[in-house]
Amino acid sequence: MEVGSSLMDACPEANTRPAIWISIVHINILSNQNICVIVRTCRCSRDVRQREATPVWRHHTNLVRDCEYRYRFAAAARALVPANLPAHALGMRKLIVTGDIGGTNARLAIFDATDSDDVCAQPCVHRTSYRNEQFSRFHDVLDTFVQEARAHLNDASFYIAAMCLAVAGPVVADRVSFTNRQQWILDANELRDAFHIDRVRFLNDFVSNGYGLLTLREPDECYVLQRGEPSDGEPKACIGAGTGLGECYLTACAQPDVSGQGSTVWHYEAHATEGGHVDFAPITELELELLQYLRNKFGDSGHRVSVERVVSGRGLVNIYEFLREKYPEKVQPSIDKSILESNDGAATIARYVYECGLCAQAMRMMMDIYGTECGNAALKYLPFSGLYIAGGIAPKNLEWLQEGKSDFLKRFREKGRVSTILRRIPVKVVLAEDLGLRGAHVVAARMASDTFPPTSATAGALKHPRRWYETRAILMEHTERIVYFTGLLGVLASCAYTGASVCWWYFRRTRPA
Repeated sequence: MEVGSSLMDACPEANTRPAIWISIVHINILSNQNICVIVRTCRCSRDVRQREATPVWRHHTNLVRDCEYRYRFAAAARALVPANLPAHALGMRKLIVTGDIGGTNARLAIFDATDSDDVCAQPCVHRTSYRNEQFSRFHDVLDTFVQEARAHLNDASFYIAAMCLAVAGPVVADRVSFTNRQQWILDANELRDAFHIDRVRFLNDFVSNGYGLLTLREPDECYVLQRGEPSDGEPKACIGAGTGLGECYLTACAQPDVSGQGSTVWHYEAHATEGGHVDFAPITELELELLQYLRNKFGDSGHRVSVERVVSGRGLVNIYEFLREKYPEKVQPSIDKSILESNDGAATIARYVYECGLCAQAMRMMMDIYGTECGNAALKYLPFSGLYIAGGIAPKNLEWLQEGKSDFLKRFREKGRVSTILRRIPVKVVLAEDLGLRGAHVVAARMASDTFPPTSATAGALKHPRRWYETRAILMEHTERIVYFTGLLGVLASCAYTGASVCWWYFRRTRPA
């Protein structure tokens, strides 16, 4: 926020008054055509980063033609809180909730919303995991978690400024449905209203991994496969094979350096892709035979096969089954039985790679194809700030990415006339196991601090009707009473686009403080 500096410029005497308070009024026009007015009160201070704003009132009204007048007066009337608001009135603790919601488990964590640029430095208040089958709906999970956090804090005076959840499913219009739990329909607006959370956002689980890259403490949490020629401000990309194959990329936006040192500060935003579902493109004769085998297995001879059918946990099993059919003389019956009967065939294959030649060949073949797909991703995104390999397979089988064990790096670089480009791209394996939760934490912290950066895709907030854009502080005739309005941003009733307009209001105090 730039509230503090703007106020001091407009009102120099405010810096000498010890008890000047301002009301910050957030005008939030929701996608469901409702207006939410949230009034916060805070002490006026030049040190903006140490100033907390406490919600003291919320007002909802319908978005109608004449609402332009109705809600500004509703907000103005309630904004006139006592001028000498006591310090203990600002004691509500500001928290953020993050989560990783899968088909089986829901992992949730709650943090203090500090002003630290390093979200890893934000203290964790409470963290736990729930089995989804024990709850009929997600509302019950979140309610249980909040009550546990309240008991853990031994303090009821807190509010949740933002919540971001990484979800294993597509996010459509701020709603998420789970294929294996039909009663679990997550709606951001419903959660926001039911739990009085200022902002709620859902992320595709692999997009959350992308944001999680921003928290990595290198080199401790990364293994470098190729140093390349890293460049600040360039795109990043993340690819990860686990249960499936996910891909995303991140683009940078230059932000002003508030430290005054003159350096460029880069803020990254992650973008979803379905890169794991591109066609499998074999290179060797054996891979061509694998393609035909998978075509017959999943359809007719002309059926397309996605690369996820090969580069994933299930893909490793597919490769093993192909090899055991092609080379029956290499099959070891006891190991073969363990693999075919296992609930996690990929883990079983990985366990026997040094005892079974067929398992080793399957692992090597998958890693070769993995290298090819990583090279394809690198050509599409040109991530000169780094290509990061996440997921469960790579960090658990690091030796199979090395030269001598497989042709992973060779296949990554072999791109004909553009091979030299790939040698410039840093390639790293992510060793951290909680990347998704970290990514949700990054986004929640940005939402809570009003610093989610605009990008070329979201400039003007055309795609985020709940993003609050601040204008400037307004000096009242009574310097002890200052009311500050955020920018008005909303969905117009007559069209599907969002428009932004900024309004200023001056009004007098009509009752004693």
